[in-house]
Amino acid sequence: EADRVTVLPGKLSFTFRVGSLSIPQELNYLSTKDVEALRKLPSLSSVAGVLVENLPVEKGGEVFSLRVVGIEPEKWTELYNLGILRGRTLRRGDRYSALLGYSVAYDLFKEDLGVKERVKIGGKEFTVVGIVEHAGGFMSTEDTTVFIPIEVARELMNVEPDEVSMIVVRVKEREDVEEVADEMERVLLKSRRVNEPDFTIVTPSFIQNVVSNLMGMMSTLLGAVATISLIVGGIGIANTMYMTVMEKTREIGVMKAIGAKGRHILLLFLLESGLMGLAGGVLGVIFGYCLGEGYLFFRRAVVSTSQLNETARAVRSFVHAHMSMTPDLILLGLTFSFFVGVFSGLLPARKASELDPIVALRYE
Repeated sequence: EADRVTVLPGKLSFTFRVGSLSIPQELNYLSTKDVEALRKLPSLSSVAGVLVENLPVEKGGEVFSLRVVGIEPEKWTELYNLGILRGRTLRRGDRYSALLGYSVAYDLFKEDLGVKERVKIGGKEFTVVGIVEHAGGFMSTEDTTVFIPIEVARELMNVEPDEVSMIVVRVKEREDVEEVADEMERVLLKSRRVNEPDFTIVTPSFIQNVVSNLMGMMSTLLGAVATISLIVGGIGIANTMYMTVMEKTREIGVMKAIGAKGRHILLLFLLESGLMGLAGGVLGVIFGYCLGEGYLFFRRAVVSTSQLNETARAVRSFVHAHMSMTPDLILLGLTFSFFVGVFSGLLPARKASELDPIVALRYE
């Protein structure tokens, strides 16, 4: 969400040139003191410290390690722009009450979970008081999250009395998020009594920058792989065509003896090498389609697999994705493959077209 900003412990940095995400080994945790300092900023409409940890969630003999978020009950509605599908939100005074994400209630367990049902979280029994509407969206984790009161979470997660995993804030309307983030940094530096940030303020532009850098790295990597593949494939086609010329030397001599011109031989071998490249392109399209469908099938299946539920949370926003292979893209790929084959067979074809028919007929 454009107006929601998160503060994480430790200084995260992404460097495109070295292609690495720098994560500190030791994190100085955020505290309730930092939360109170941020609450004094007039540009923020809501501020809350939350606790986040993966805890076992059990129901009917099934156990999943899920993302559990401890939050002040009255802050949930202010910070998460999500509706309630069933039941209600967390309320002040709730203890062992849980608010379930959509996928937790309806996708993970064999039987759907409903309001007033009992589930075990971290070995303690909780009553489901509500189910959140389906969130969806890129990098959203609410669907696979369980929300509980922060005081109970503090007991389950065994953390320091004033510790919070992260601070979530919502910026007031008409405020510039980046300017507010700079203001938050100054406040936190003063609150934590440090000269350099030992925390990371995650704004929409920060996420966009990280994603853009990752996409740039992926594009560069895929481009390098594609280039190497083309070179190797082209060399393979050229070697095959050289062998073909050697094997058909006598046939070339016969064709020239009965009147075939050098250009006819050249075109014949170029067509053969082009068709070889085209065949490789067809196989590549089929393989790519099968690989894509297999990957999507894996991503759908992973949502209901307990051993892989961490991956499920990372990709669950793409569960309903589909692969699109348009005719124009397929045609472009096949055309490119054909011309790669033609280019690779150019030298062998030229050699074949320049053979002396007398020498070719004597070739054994």
